Amino acid sequence: MQYPVGGTCYVSGGFGIPMPAPCASTFVVKLNPLGVPVFATYLGGSAGASPTAIAFDSQGNVYVAGQGAIPVTANAAFPSPAAGFIAKFNAAGTQLEYATYIAANVSGLAVDTAGNLYFAGVDIEGVPFPTILGAYQPSPGSPTENAIVGKLNAAGSTLLYGTYLSGTQGFSNAAGIALDAAGNVLISGETNAADFPATEGQFIRGASADDIFLAKFNGASGALIYSSLLGPGAPSPLSLAPGGDVIFGIGADAADYPSASAPFGGTAPTTGGAGYLLHVSSDGSTVLSLVYLPFTLTTAMAVDSAGNADILGTGLVSTTPGAFQGSEPSGGPYMVAKIAPDGQVAGATYMNGLAGGYLIAAEPDGSVVVSGGMGTFAAINFFPALTIENAASFAANFAVPGELVAIQGYGLGPAAGIASSPTVGLAGVEVYFDSFAAPILYAQANQVNVQVPWEIAGQSSTKLQVSYNGAPVAAVNVPVQAALPGIFFIENSDGSINSPTNPARPGDFVALYGTGGGAMKPPGSTGGTWPLSPLSYLTQSASGTVGSETAQVLYAGSAPTLCTGFFQMNVLLPPDSTAATDSLSVRIGGISSAPVSIAIQ
Repeated sequence: MQYPVGGTCYVSGGFGIPMPAPCASTFVVKLNPLGVPVFATYLGGSAGASPTAIAFDSQGNVYVAGQGAIPVTANAAFPSPAAGFIAKFNAAGTQLEYATYIAANVSGLAVDTAGNLYFAGVDIEGVPFPTILGAYQPSPGSPTENAIVGKLNAAGSTLLYGTYLSGTQGFSNAAGIALDAAGNVLISGETNAADFPATEGQFIRGASADDIFLAKFNGASGALIYSSLLGPGAPSPLSLAPGGDVIFGIGADAADYPSASAPFGGTAPTTGGAGYLLHVSSDGSTVLSLVYLPFTLTTAMAVDSAGNADILGTGLVSTTPGAFQGSEPSGGPYMVAKIAPDGQVAGATYMNGLAGGYLIAAEPDGSVVVSGGMGTFAAINFFPALTIENAASFAANFAVPGELVAIQGYGLGPAAGIASSPTVGLAGVEVYFDSFAAPILYAQANQVNVQVPWEIAGQSSTKLQVSYNGAPVAAVNVPVQAALPGIFFIENSDGSINSPTNPARPGDFVALYGTGGGAMKPPGSTGGTWPLSPLSYLTQSASGTVGSETAQVLYAGSAPTLCTGFFQMNVLLPPDSTAATDSLSVRIGGISSAPVSIAIQ
């Protein structure tokens, strides 16, 4: 399960299909930020299929790996049936872009900016994994389990590299994969091979101990950069901290880590299983910290943009004040916890009987979504925070002075939405950016629309606070940006709304209306409307693009009679425009808007 910016959630799983087809079928579901399905589709054949990993790219395309039989596409890198598969869906879930078999059990996926797909897992006994010429380890070391890593091109038609990573004296298998900022591939896993090929950081251990390994490969060539053994334990899939360091959730005997600290208070047990967070330097050479936790990590972990570790496991000793569920449910001691970068517990709760939690993901706003089994399937959001989005483009997590924004959250206001002209305080809801009250246009339990006060101009960040009926609901620090333009709608030169049935003419001008344009001169007033005279002008540079051509900007400034959260730009369409529908975007202060469609006759 993964989240892109904006809070859309991608999950996969398997359902049993009723007779006469008694087999499992993979499904993929996309949920919007409020948990409403955007699409749902099956993937499988008559012999059944079950998923093992999911990922997405910046365009919202979805990648799924699993085991079983699926229909492969004509361009498949490996069309012959094998135990594993990898598939790619388009962002709408309407098209299978590619599907290929792979001779491996894939446990993790990662996608780079060019659409190349990286995968890690374990080979299948007796079945050769397809390595390539020049691979770091072209053949398996162990007769049982060998970790593997590979890379598919963006079309899914070619294996760009593939290699084993294992010793000869025991098993090795990969648990997770991630890409760092430089495009290198990190994989984590577990091994008991005494001759595992560690290049640095090797720990001394007993002959039968299981070690955590961390390896980094060059993203372009597949060359091994390093491989380290980090000590005993079974790791969760790895996560990268904001600075590039690596964080694992691990289960191990406390006696193996006598220097671990205990943020909950108390002392780590000297025998028996325990949970830990292991923080490793980006070069794999140093264990930076090891934090003892009084529960066993069993399933998954994710790290958010602030460096908090969100973990999923069992055996919780104590919850934190205000926990979603403070007492152990009848379904078992399944739990979710958020651990701050300093090792302190920011939140801990039971999971309402979410038996066998499977996956966890951190939203951009710091809240956490967990999926698991409740008889069939469920996804639950924990530690909900606030998400601020440009009201036109839905670009998230920044505030621009004067911008119209939608604040997403939980328990923000009344169950039924109430709309109004901009007003400070609406239906018991109050919103502040630092000490500046934000005029509210709409208030509802899960969404409040406001204007960001112009008064925060010049700040690098602002504290967004929401209260309802006099009680604080949530607060979050938000970076302040000079511009983040989003486009609401486009008018033709006659003042009518542009649409496919009412197109503009090539060479004519259109007026577009948006928000997030930033500072104006003369400045606007928070909650007010733009006057007919004098006009205000954007203080930052502004440009427009139609299709691939630059469009001349005739005017960039205030939108008379509209709320001061709007800006208006008049642009001249290229005279040689021929497409019935093209894209239009603007750029203000070096920041581009998301493109919108414009109809041209």
